[in-house]
This record gives sequence, structure tokens and C-alpha cells, in this order.
Amino acid sequence: CTNFRFINNTINHTNDNVLTMASEYSGALIQGNTIRNSGVQVGMGGSGVDNYSNYCGLQSSLCSNVIFEYNSVVNTGYNAITFSGGNGCIARYNYVDSFCTVKQDGSGIYTIGPSSLTGSKILYNIVRNGIGSNDGTYNPNNDPPVAHGIYLDEAASNIEVGNNTCENIAHSGLYIHNGNLNVNAHDNTLYNNYY
Repeated sequence: CTNFRFINNTINHTNDNVLTMASEYSGALIQGNTIRNSGVQVGMGGSGVDNYSNYCGLQSSLCSNVIFEYNSVVNTGYNAITFSGGNGCIARYNYVDSFCTVKQDGSGIYTIGPSSLTGSKILYNIVRNGIGSNDGTYNPNNDPPVAHGIYLDEAASNIEVGNNTCENIAHSGLYIHNGNLNVNAHDNTLYNNYY
């Protein structure tokens, strides 16, 4: 599946993820797609230990050199765009609106380590309206919901985050978690976020 192309598709109302790519999809181009209402029905996503990869829009895992560009991802139950564990991945010129509507502690654009990765970029994206859902938590009425605009998680390193706009996010516009190295965050506009 090297150099896979997913271009100019319109997808509406999926019960779980729209597109999930594993390591053999290196060099994929995900471009110009319109994705709406992904994983917004509670209980319809997959189950099991790896519950971080359900109710998502577009995602790659352990793929290198994946490009997500010019996509519109609107109304997603958890992460709208995810890339994890691969070198040289790029998310640029995407529009993300209304995410984490079913789950919380996710984001519009999400990536995770390891720290040995190089060359990934998150550039010129518009990310808005991170909702976060406290349903099913121990204190659903008092804790602020958790959703992040752009989330660099667990040793996501050697990454550039520039010229993005994150607005109206339940938690933080840009969240860098747990010992990230060589993160170049510049020229981002973050406003009307809880933190």
C-alpha cells in the first residue's frame, strides 16, 4: 500500500473511523476530502484495549511521510486528524471544526512519539470548536471538558507547529505533553480557549 492516495472524497455519517492506515501505508496522500459526522453515535465505535483509535476522522499509525492536506473534517467524536509513530508526516491547510463530541482528552490534530521521529510538521491549519465530553466520567458536571486544538503527546518530538489557528477549544489551543524535544512552535494564533 505504499503511495496510497485518498483524494477528493465526500464521506458523511460513519459509525467509527473514516480512514485508518497502518505502517504499510507509508507515503500516503490524503488530500481534499470532506469528512462529516464521524463517530458521533455513542456505542457505535470499536471496543477493546486500544480505545484511543476509535471515533476518529483520518488517522495513520506507524506510517512515514504521510501528507494530510486541504481536508475539511467537521463533527468528529474524538480526534479529527491523527498521525503517530512515523517520520516526516505533514498535516497542512486542513480545516477542522467540532471534535471530541463523544470522547474527551483528544484533539483536532493529534500526534504521539516516539522521541526518535524526525521531520513532522503541522502547518497552516484552522482548528475550531473542541467540545470535550465528560459523559461517563466521575464528575461530569464540575470538571471542565478536555479537548485540545493541537496535541503533541508522549514524546512527540522533532516537530514543527507553525501558522495554525486554534479557537474556541474546551481546554488548550496547543497542548504539549510529557517531555517533548525539539518542538518548534511559532506564529500560531490561539484564542478563546479555556487555557
